[in-house]
Amino acid sequence: EIDRKFVNIKGGSIKRTGPYEAHIRLHREVIVDFPFEVVAEKS
Repeated sequence: EIDRKFVNIKGGSIKRTGPYEAHIRLHREVIVDFPFEVVAEKS
């Protein structure tokens, strides 16, 4: 589990669907770039 304070979304916040990138600090010297995509829910 990762504490929210160690996750930084590039661009500030998620407001729309589309691709995003998060910078996750796992350790003082370990930062991971995590690309992900927000998609609309199917109904």
